[in-house]
Amino acid sequence: DKSDIILSAVRDIDQTIELCEGHNGLFKLNSPKTFIICSTLSPAFLKKFFLKAPNNITMIEAPMSGAPMRAKDASLTFMVGSEVNEFEKILPILNILGNKIYHIGEFGSGMSVKVLNNFVASCSVVAVRHVLSEAKNLNITTSQLLKILNSSSGQTWFSENLENIDWARENYDPNNTIAILEKDVRSFLDGLANSNSNSSNAMVNFQNALLKGLKDIPTFPNNN
Repeated sequence: DKSDIILSAVRDIDQTIELCEGHNGLFKLNSPKTFIICSTLSPAFLKKFFLKAPNNITMIEAPMSGAPMRAKDASLTFMVGSEVNEFEKILPILNILGNKIYHIGEFGSGMSVKVLNNFVASCSVVAVRHVLSEAKNLNITTSQLLKILNSSSGQTWFSENLENIDWARENYDPNNTIAILEKDVRSFLDGLANSNSNSSNAMVNFQNALLKGLKDIPTFPNNN
């Protein structure tokens, strides 16, 4: 209760609700607080959750990107949704943690950008893991393929940073980061729930293949 600004980087919606509404939760405090949500959550959930905050809580969303490797060297990216004066208040804190701080717009806009970004990232994770796992069947080593990917049109954040990403070679587990990517994809799709565009409908149809890819594509072999 002594901190005026509280950052939340919990895993999912359930943990966010527990943090705010559980026993001795943030929403039960009487003193003024600025609550910064850094987790990646469904934009649809976030809009409803914003309305539940008591008057003494200023809620800001600032989802972050960069994985543990960026957190270690304070080079995270933050996408902030808030009033301009609220953004200016928290900017010095975010500058300690990251080096790319973007004020996207009103509350909810930061999370919308984040889930769009993470959907693209999840697609690239599945694609890279798939081609690396199949490389040996085409008599190509993973090192050969990565070298070409990273110097041509196949380059992605995942392929370029593969050796530095601590979870890159993990198989799917409900408690690991691959499962967080699954949560992020579902958050993206939840955010599209009220969209009637043809592209949104196509993405909803695409989700099963993507989620299956996150779960089923094995850790690629180290066939250098």
